[in-house]
Amino acid sequence: MASRTCWKCGNVAHLTPIKGSASIDQKILRAEVMGAFRCDACQALSIARATGLPGNQDPLAWLAGKKNVEWLPQPPRVIPAKLFPDVPAAIASAASEAYRCRQVGNANRAAILMARSVIEATAKDKGITTGPLISKIDQMHDRRLIRPDVRNGAHEVRHFGNDMAHGGFVQDVSPQDADMVLALMDAVLADVYQSPALVAKAKAARETREQLNATLAAAAAQGKQLTLGLSPQMQALLLQFQATKPQALPRPENDPPAAGSALLSQSASRRGARIRHDLRVYLAAWQPRLPDPSFSSPALEKRLRTKRGTALA
Repeated sequence: MASRTCWKCGNVAHLTPIKGSASIDQKILRAEVMGAFRCDACQALSIARATGLPGNQDPLAWLAGKKNVEWLPQPPRVIPAKLFPDVPAAIASAASEAYRCRQVGNANRAAILMARSVIEATAKDKGITTGPLISKIDQMHDRRLIRPDVRNGAHEVRHFGNDMAHGGFVQDVSPQDADMVLALMDAVLADVYQSPALVAKAKAARETREQLNATLAAAAAQGKQLTLGLSPQMQALLLQFQATKPQALPRPENDPPAAGSALLSQSASRRGARIRHDLRVYLAAWQPRLPDPSFSSPALEKRLRTKRGTALA
């Protein structure tokens, strides 16, 4: 019994040969053998094809045991989607679709048309809704949304897309042309969305770092001891933790032993309420349990005397 990834259900399932479905095309030196198999998971049919010399062996069993077998149809090829972080969801989805058009079956014209649509949707997202695409691209440049070279690249995408949109199919579109158009589309998205978002993230990180440094400097000026080797973030968290005021907690039903209570009191003066609570729970959980008095030695002797009716010396 053969096993493979089923083209229909996508499971790695066993394939049962269908009796009577084998076909042998005898060539000069070897034969081309084909046979039908049924997926045990979804009952879909697949065709196995291989070349060789099955001899007197059953063709289906020969196909099931052969390694170099071509299966038809093939499972759909899974292509990872190109992601566009910091780009609006609708525009990012269209840009990813443009890449899928390029990668699946070399649909180059479709990829170029999608790239042109992405650039126009970007202009509309920024409030540029009037005029043809040539005007929208120039307005994005005038508003300093894109750089001059990116504007020129967007116009090249427009030219390619116009040929596709208006039936200019005289010349084939090569994969290299489609890749170039997609790269120019990426440049537009980077200028309008991704580069400003990256700058904003860098600015936020800098402001956070400056705030942490100011907090540490103020703590050092107040004479608070800082721990060497810790990052500024950990230093700030440690200072905040040390500044937490202890809070009164209810005593548990079974109070820990005296040694645990002393340790708890000593710890409460240095640490926050959470650590005190955890320590109390820990001591209560691990408090030694005294044995049952009924199982002590004198009581056990008395029970044995009563039961046996004899005196134990």
